[in-house]
Amino acid sequence: MYDAACGLSYIHAQMPPIVHGNIRPENVLIDADGQARIVDCGISKVAEEMPTFHTSMIKIDCRWIAPELALGDSRYRMSCSSDVYSLGCLALAVLAERQPYADYCTNKGVTDAMAREEQPLPPNKEFLWPQERIGELWSICWEREPVARPSAEELKASLKSMLR
Repeated sequence: MYDAACGLSYIHAQMPPIVHGNIRPENVLIDADGQARIVDCGISKVAEEMPTFHTSMIKIDCRWIAPELALGDSRYRMSCSSDVYSLGCLALAVLAERQPYADYCTNKGVTDAMAREEQPLPPNKEFLWPQERIGELWSICWEREPVARPSAEELKASLKSMLR
C-alpha cells in the first residue's frame, strides 16, 4: 500500500496535479521487485481539466469511487481527494481481502448505501486491521467531505512512519 500511496502522491504533486480517476485492484500491479505500480491511466487528466463526473461516462464499479462522484453531485469533479477515497477502498481490498460495500452486488445497492452515508466497511462488521493505526489511517480516506480526507502525500508520510 505504501508503493501505491507513493505513486498517487507523485502524480498529485505534478504541476498542475494529475488525477488518476480509476484506482482499484485491477489498476495496481506488482512488478518483479515486489513493488506496486499504478497502471491504466486511461482516464487520468490534469485536475483542472476533469469534467463533472457522471457514472455513465465510463463503465465503472461504483464501489471504488468516492460518494460525491457515485451519487452524481454536480458540485464535484474527479479530484486528488476522490483518488484518496479510492486508495482507501483499495487498502480495504488488499489488507482485509474484502471489497468495499461487499454486502451489495450492484451499483444501485452501493450508491443507495452511499446515500445512507454507510462506510465501505460498516463499523458493525467484525474485522481487525493488522494494526489499529492502519485502520484509522485508511478510514479517514472515507471521510464524507472531500476536504476532510488526507492528501496522498500525508498518507505516504503516515505509512512511512508506520513502516519504521
